[in-house]
Amino acid sequence: MELRRSARTVAWIAASWAVFSLCVGCANAKPTISSIASSAASSIPAHTGKIGSVKPGLIDVYFVRHAETMANYSGHYNTKTEDSFAPSAQKSLPAIVKTLHNVRLDAAICSPQWRTMATALPVLKDHHMKAVLWPELNECCNQIGAARLKPPRKSILHVGPIKISSNFLPYFQLDPTDNQWIANGDYQDGLIQVKLLVKKFLAAFQGKAAHVLVVGHGYCGGRFLESLLGLPVVGHLIPGNAVLIHLRQQSDGSFKLISMKGSYWHK
Repeated sequence: MELRRSARTVAWIAASWAVFSLCVGCANAKPTISSIASSAASSIPAHTGKIGSVKPGLIDVYFVRHAETMANYSGHYNTKTEDSFAPSAQKSLPAIVKTLHNVRLDAAICSPQWRTMATALPVLKDHHMKAVLWPELNECCNQIGAARLKPPRKSILHVGPIKISSNFLPYFQLDPTDNQWIANGDYQDGLIQVKLLVKKFLAAFQGKAAHVLVVGHGYCGGRFLESLLGLPVVGHLIPGNAVLIHLRQQSDGSFKLISMKGSYWHK
């Protein structure tokens, strides 16, 4: 009986590693993603904080919101201010590199915006790895008032290919199955986007014992983390700029908040 059980265990480990190898590549002895799950339908339900009967490999999520931009700093939002950092980034970017320097990172995913890529870049250089750009990580759910009550579109709209500028190319790659920008919508469209993000994330990493760097935004990122934690997806978790939020998957498939210094809960 023990021999049969051991054989099954060895077979399961070998099969799990084979699947993990398909999703996580290697750069300078540090693996990154080489293939990821395709987008799911917009009708998927919200994640409940449990994975169910799937035996998890205990994912560690290292979420970092982009560094403070001039838009965050000034309150004036346009392409110029959103694509430039505030003076605080001169300290916060080296600080997040130092925080993550000795952290094992198996894979990295990032929003395709300049501010998130520029935040991820020094960490990726330090770890000698690439990040995959996920359009579902783009900012959403920032509407207020009546805009939150508008019904969602019938389906997620895509509005053109994501392109990587030359200065980012060595450290970022497109998802070959999902490389189109998601069109900006209303609040309910954003909630669907977050559901898609959670579904895609779990499909890509659950059961693989992956330590994943996720670089994203405040509104979308906070709701992504709330969903993983099994909390109401209402935006009460507010990620700070360029600080680490660490979640760890538990043996029952749920996620536990390990640390969130520099971020806060909105009451």
